[in-house]
Amino acid sequence: MPIQSSFGFRSLPQSEFREIAYIVVWKAIEVHRELIRFSKEPSFTKAMKICLEDRARTEVPVTVVFENFSKTYYLDLVVDAGAIFELKKVASINDKHRSQLLHYLMLTNTSLGKLINFGKETVDHEFVNSGRDLSLRQQFKVDRSRWRSDSDNDEFSDTLIGLLQDWGTGLDTNLYEEAVGTLINNRSETFLQTVPINFRNCIIGDFAVPTLTRNRAFSITAMNSNSASHFENQLHTLLAQTDIKMINWANIHGGVVNFSRSAELAISVPLFLS
Repeated sequence: MPIQSSFGFRSLPQSEFREIAYIVVWKAIEVHRELIRFSKEPSFTKAMKICLEDRARTEVPVTVVFENFSKTYYLDLVVDAGAIFELKKVASINDKHRSQLLHYLMLTNTSLGKLINFGKETVDHEFVNSGRDLSLRQQFKVDRSRWRSDSDNDEFSDTLIGLLQDWGTGLDTNLYEEAVGTLINNRSETFLQTVPINFRNCIIGDFAVPTLTRNRAFSITAMNSNSASHFENQLHTLLAQTDIKMINWANIHGGVVNFSRSAELAISVPLFLS
C-alpha cells in the first residue's frame, strides 16, 4: 500500500511493545498528575513528548495514496519508531476511539497500539490489536449477484476494487468513500451533495450524501448481515424522501465485498467484499 511517512515504521514483537507501553503509561501518569486538568488534548501530547524525549515523535504524518487521491492522518504519539499511541481526553474510551487506532495500525501495517485517556480521575489505557496484516486484508472475494452492470455502475465497483487491492479491507469506510468520490469526480467538485428531505410533501431539512453524479449516490459500509438488512431499508427511505434516483452500495464484511445497486426504490445490485 502506498504509504508516505517521515520514517519507516518498525514491526515490534509483542514483548518489546509491552515494555514500551509500560514506560509510556507511567509517563502518562506523571503527566496526568502534574498537568492542570483543564488542559486540552494537544497539551497532554506535548507533555508526553517532553517526558519521553528523543524516543518519541508526535503528530506523525502518514499519507495514504492511490492514483491522484491522497489523504494525510496524524498519529498522536509514536515511540521507538514502532509503538503507536492514540491520546484522548474523554469521559471514557469507546468503540469510535478503538476503530480510529485500529485504522492507524492497518495504515502503517503494524499490529499493536494503545489508547491512553487523560479525561478521568486516573489514567485509563487499553491495548488495541489489528491481528491482520496487509497481505491478508488484500485477499477478498467479490459478490456481484445483485449487481447490474453498466458503464456508470462499473466505474464505481472497479474503482473500489482497485482501492481494496492496494490498501486492503478493514480501513475506515469514510476513507474509501472519500477516495472513490474524489477519483470518480476528478476533483472537479466535492463528492458530498446536500439534498433536501421531503416528509409528507414538506421539505423538513437536508443532509449531505456521497454522490457520483447529481442524482446518483453511493455508500460503502462494513456491516454484518443483520445490520446490512436494516441499512438497506434506510436506503429505500432515502430514495423515497429525496431527489436521489439511484444508490450504488458496497458492503465490506468477513472477507467478502458485496455490491448492490438500488434504483427507483428497488435495490437490485449489492456488492459485497470479504
